[in-house]
Amino acid sequence: MTYGSPVGHAYLHRPWAVRSRPLVPSRPTAPVSHLNLVIPVRADLAPPSAAGRARPASWLIREDHQLRRLPAGVLLLVPATFLTWAFRPGYMNADTLIQYDTAQGAPIDDWYAPVIQLLWRAAFEIGVGRPTFVLFAQCLAMSVGMFLILRAAVGRGTAAGLTIVIIALPMVFAQVMLVGRDMWLVAFGLLHVGCLIRWRGCPTSGWRRHLWLAVALVSAVLAIWTRQNAAAMVVVPCATMFARILRPNAPASRVSLRRLARGVGAVALAVAFCLCGLASARAIQRAAGVSDAQPEALLYAYDLAGASIRLDRNLFGPLAFPKDDLAELRAHWSPDDVVPLVLPPDEPTLRAGRPDPATLEELEASWRDLLREHTGTYLQVRGSLFLRLIGVDAPASWVMHLGVDSNRFGFTLANPGANDALRTYVAWFSPGLDFEHGSWIFRPWPYLLLGLAVAIALVKRRRRTEPDGFVAAFLAGGLLYELSFFFLAPGHGYRYSYPAIVAALVGAVYLCGRVVSDRRSAGDARDAEQVEPERDPDPLLERATEPDPRAVPQ
Repeated sequence: MTYGSPVGHAYLHRPWAVRSRPLVPSRPTAPVSHLNLVIPVRADLAPPSAAGRARPASWLIREDHQLRRLPAGVLLLVPATFLTWAFRPGYMNADTLIQYDTAQGAPIDDWYAPVIQLLWRAAFEIGVGRPTFVLFAQCLAMSVGMFLILRAAVGRGTAAGLTIVIIALPMVFAQVMLVGRDMWLVAFGLLHVGCLIRWRGCPTSGWRRHLWLAVALVSAVLAIWTRQNAAAMVVVPCATMFARILRPNAPASRVSLRRLARGVGAVALAVAFCLCGLASARAIQRAAGVSDAQPEALLYAYDLAGASIRLDRNLFGPLAFPKDDLAELRAHWSPDDVVPLVLPPDEPTLRAGRPDPATLEELEASWRDLLREHTGTYLQVRGSLFLRLIGVDAPASWVMHLGVDSNRFGFTLANPGANDALRTYVAWFSPGLDFEHGSWIFRPWPYLLLGLAVAIALVKRRRRTEPDGFVAAFLAGGLLYELSFFFLAPGHGYRYSYPAIVAALVGAVYLCGRVVSDRRSAGDARDAEQVEPERDPDPLLERATEPDPRAVPQ
């Protein structure tokens, strides 16, 4: 077929016929099949200036992609900017003020997060250590982590909007302005999982993919350094990460002994990674001269006091409880916290707050005797506290801090009007006095069940993807972190359950986004499978679409 012939002219002027470009006499090349048409491809079909326009066209595509990212980036700055403006310099309790003092040069001990405090001190050296900067950084990291997770299920703009919605929920909003290690743990955990999703989503193995993986590992280590039990939240996503490294393209449905061995190896590597994170923290503390404040003494004091009251006998030694008076112990005992026993206004009932080595050794020996001789009583004490912690036997306590505690640094809220208005918003959902007891929406146990259900749904989905596995691992890590407080909590408070609550809400929104996206994809696939209605055969078209034997190379 040649251009200008009657057959070629009829073919080119059929409006419903599929054609690539006008045919011109030229040197033939290999044919290209397009639907049912076999049309020879000519080497000189493109205009001479096409090569010159190739580079500007590529630049325009990159510029268009950058412009599409701009609205989402602006939306991500909204929560951090607004929260910093409304609550600057941030809510600070006694723990925050002590850590701020150590960041300015006071002696550091291991009662809180000593490595993070050393990093805070380094931030002061470069001029970005003010609490306002820390507040903005923690809110921005939290927003970016949420966005990276949700971006795997929905579009950029939708993910940024859903991030703002999640942060605005009262059960999340109540803690975001508190500068402290609980918020740091949430921010680092979200950023860790979000970067892992982006790492697996990069199409190539270039520097960007390695950068996402590096940021994910750094975020995991920083999360481990924030709390003594934070490794429980990171170990499951790390196991998923190592599983993908050991077998990058493993099929999700294939079960074999080799795959089981790789899974065991991934878990072992994740545990080793977390142990290395803890060991590095201990090494940094020794190198920096961090003193040992024996924070485990509070755990010993709570368990021994609860068991002493249940057994109606004193289980303490003379150094920790010199008065040996059960009536006084009952008077100061609180099932919610050990603080009334160790930090009363006058002389403490128990000498368990930063004890000397001899008292700590006595407390540890008494605690071990409790585990060996009264195991049932010990489990009753821990179980009762855990039920209060997750909101089964008691409402959530101290769901929102009161602001900035009295301090010698002169910190006060810079925007009291916005602070009061936003506290009123949270008070609508928590009518208790000074947020001491939250309403039912702050009880953690429904969110723990929600996180468990979402994790199972993500694992059992028919169209499971790699981001689904990372989000399910994040939810499992949040549940494991919450369960660790069964053995480690010296009291209960809403901030202990806050990471698991945030993880459950993010996972639920992610699952909803995945379901909606799958339904849209299924609808698009059904539309694409619709076959074009048959037409009457046209002999002229049939002759036009036959390849020219002389034009096709043999």
